[in-house]
Amino acid sequence: MFRETEFVDISNLLGEGFFADRVVSLLQRSGSLDSIDKQVLIRVKSFFQKILDGQEQVRSARLSSDTIESIDAYQRAIIAFNKALKQKSEDTMKAKFKDLITAMTSEVDSTLENQRVIPEKVKTTLEFFRYIRLETLKESNEYFSSRVVLKWPKRPVFQQV
Repeated sequence: MFRETEFVDISNLLGEGFFADRVVSLLQRSGSLDSIDKQVLIRVKSFFQKILDGQEQVRSARLSSDTIESIDAYQRAIIAFNKALKQKSEDTMKAKFKDLITAMTSEVDSTLENQRVIPEKVKTTLEFFRYIRLETLKESNEYFSSRVVLKWPKRPVFQQV
């Protein structure tokens, strides 16, 4: 039997993964923004702000109404920067955490201002959300693999003659 907190955890995880999917889908295609695209990018900016809020809350050890959400966003961003973005370029590796968030926010602001997605101009943001998408997929897969009682049977392996 699932505990209530497990449902909340998996719901949050899947929500984050679906959000990352939407962001990646939007940023990897060139084209004009529609109203839904703009809403997604505004949510991206809000997510970046949560990351910065989480960083502040960790440093100051103060609590607010959304402490857990902000610290979770900050933790995921740290992991993404360490595993995904550092491997992309030496410039990214040397940049400070807050500078990277600022750079991604600038990419999103520029996209909103121009009303057009140009994938080459949102590379850092795109790589960041690709990594989040991949990691939430892995985490949710592990979650379900370890907790689901009924699993699909293994597919039979047929020998070729």
